[in-house]
Amino acid sequence: MVKRICEISNRILRCASSGLTRLDFIRNVAATFLDFSSANNIIILLGDPDRLNSFEFKLPDDFTIKPILHSNFPVEYFSDSMIIKDYVDDFSSWVEEFFNCYILKSKKNSPLIKLQTIQTDDAVCFYNLNIDNQYRSYYIIPFVFDEQNYAFLIIKATESLAFTKADLSFFSKLVQVLSDGFSHQFAQDALKERVKELTCLYQITQIANRPNYTISQIMQRIVEIIPYAMQYPEIAYAKIFIDDDYYHSRNFQESKIRLSSVISSKYEQRGILEVFYTEKELPKYCKIFLPEEENLIETISKQLALIIERKQIEIINNKLQEQLRHADRLATIGQLSAGIAHEMNEPLGTILGFAQLIEQNVDTSSETFSDIRRIVNAALHGREVVRKLLLFSRQMPPKKGKIDINHIIENGLYFLESRSAKSGIEIIRKLDPNLPNIDADTNQIHQVLVNLIVNAIHSMPEGGLLTLSTKINNDGTISIFVKDTGIGIPEEIQQKIFIPFFTTKDIDQGTGLGLPVVHGIVTSHHGRIIVKSKVNAGSIFEVRLPYTQSQS
Repeated sequence: MVKRICEISNRILRCASSGLTRLDFIRNVAATFLDFSSANNIIILLGDPDRLNSFEFKLPDDFTIKPILHSNFPVEYFSDSMIIKDYVDDFSSWVEEFFNCYILKSKKNSPLIKLQTIQTDDAVCFYNLNIDNQYRSYYIIPFVFDEQNYAFLIIKATESLAFTKADLSFFSKLVQVLSDGFSHQFAQDALKERVKELTCLYQITQIANRPNYTISQIMQRIVEIIPYAMQYPEIAYAKIFIDDDYYHSRNFQESKIRLSSVISSKYEQRGILEVFYTEKELPKYCKIFLPEEENLIETISKQLALIIERKQIEIINNKLQEQLRHADRLATIGQLSAGIAHEMNEPLGTILGFAQLIEQNVDTSSETFSDIRRIVNAALHGREVVRKLLLFSRQMPPKKGKIDINHIIENGLYFLESRSAKSGIEIIRKLDPNLPNIDADTNQIHQVLVNLIVNAIHSMPEGGLLTLSTKINNDGTISIFVKDTGIGIPEEIQQKIFIPFFTTKDIDQGTGLGLPVVHGIVTSHHGRIIVKSKVNAGSIFEVRLPYTQSQS
């Protein structure tokens, strides 16, 4: 007997340590007991207090699996993997009822199976007293191998009194081996799942720390690796829905079998993470989702929320850094512009002065006069460019006084309305009649409006709608809006439009100083300019200027 016990124990423990799947391990245990007994049929019942699964191995090679729900297994009858002897009668009654309902499936009006209990010092054997049934002898080895799982090994034979006392003693001594084998198998399964989960979390951390990945790229990479962390990765699929964006794993299939977790950021729901299993291919003998998988999905959801928050902070920081760099470029260019303007003023003044002297002493009918006229005009143009550079660099202080913005807009349009009409541009005025006067330089504000209006006209070569409006704000400022329906400004160019000499126009159509001068004038008046534009949808330039003394 000792040799047989050692041999069967070694086979069970080798199976438990060989990395077999749970199903293959159960199949090998059943086959082992068939080899070492006179039984014709082996059933292994495996489950927890709420769910029981039947694995039946019948000679020659018939292996069937079926779930048994609501078994009401009396866990309290077990202690240290053995039946408490005080509960043998109660346990025997449960076994008899269980056999009739689930194992033998007695039909209505058919004779119930009556079992006779034979108890030894360390085992319980049941004999079927109903001679009409196929199996007459049953030997049951019940055992609990962890806090959540229990099992029965049911050995059945067609002969009456098939098991001797020696058989009973032999099988009962294998209870601890079975318990250890199942415990080891379940521990290995649990370890594999934990390794998969930790690998998944590690990969998510690696993906999230990629510096050049966008949120969309991160979410797509993460949703691809989540199925591999599940109990059945070959039939698992994942989906992430965040801020109206949808990401899913490869060959995605949605089903009724799902595990969901809300993605929340700062008490605000941002989306949802869902994992699905293919219904037809899902094994029926195990829990669909393990508690550890539920915890994993919750953890991943929290990680996703943190990743979204961090990426948004990075985007904001990058924008602030770009604004700082842009402001620094403007300040540097302003200083350079002031230096260049001062250096250019003297030679331009000399050229202009001598050209005008020569012009006064040349015959107006000669070709030389025409050439001198060109020199004068070129010098005047150069001096205007210098003046604009000084305005941009704020080297020319504004001459402020109380001015009416609505009146300046009307004056600015006086010379531009006919030009707009010829270009097929309709001008709409929405001027607030209650607009307060502001402290500003009339000429400079006029220049701001004319530059913005001219730019709007240039952006509508095929005609369009130009809207000029004013309003009072609650922060002590007024707003001037110049809105067009033109070609718009691409996002990558919007960051450059206030840089001097940057222009998208042809060489003979602009110097690239119009908007930088506008920016310089508005800034010198303690105001700001806001640009909103979309390609092929037009642009809106908003100039905000203070009208209260405290804001100026």
